[in-house]
Amino acid sequence: MVDPRNTISIRWHLDERADVVEQINNDLLDQGLIDIKASKSHIPLVTALKQTPSDKQIDLVLARLCPTLEKIGNGIEYFDIHFPGLGTFYHSGGKRDNCVLFLEPRVTPEMRKIHSQVHSIVEVAISGTNAEIDKYTHPDFYSPHVTIAKRVKRDSFSEVVRQVNQWALDGPFDLPEGNNTVMTASVTCLALKIKNFKGTGETKIFEYNLKLK
Repeated sequence: MVDPRNTISIRWHLDERADVVEQINNDLLDQGLIDIKASKSHIPLVTALKQTPSDKQIDLVLARLCPTLEKIGNGIEYFDIHFPGLGTFYHSGGKRDNCVLFLEPRVTPEMRKIHSQVHSIVEVAISGTNAEIDKYTHPDFYSPHVTIAKRVKRDSFSEVVRQVNQWALDGPFDLPEGNNTVMTASVTCLALKIKNFKGTGETKIFEYNLKLK
């Protein structure tokens, strides 16, 4: 069985305009409306979950992934992503309910193409290991997003939605009149992150960041 604490993730990192999402997240945390800080603003591309792997398996995945990612990243130029709306999802199960609010980007054909390429190279990189690609990052199900708040307390959900909606209506960005975009940010980096939970309370983290031109 895979362990969600062991992940191989490839993601887009965003420029400083996305820092406002972290500010909102911190405000909600300070009010006690959520109980976990969100990661630095990013858009997940492909995530693979795995059982506790050996160091040899991690070295194998890195040896396969890094050169291929570099080839893809070298062919991509710095580009803007527009986020026209907010989304939510809720699912129960496990030790706690999970209510999530996120910004939903306008997805272009080029973004779909890059996602498909990255998905293919991850499939190759993890073959022969005990990793599995998360079905929600498969091209058939993929819904890119930037998380605003996760693990929202059930009795706080309506208030969190109200505050986030108000933030979106107030327009934290200097956008042209009539523009229906909540946020615009640039993709600056194609990043690989591996988290390896050892089962002893120790988590090893490996990061590889490829800045775009």
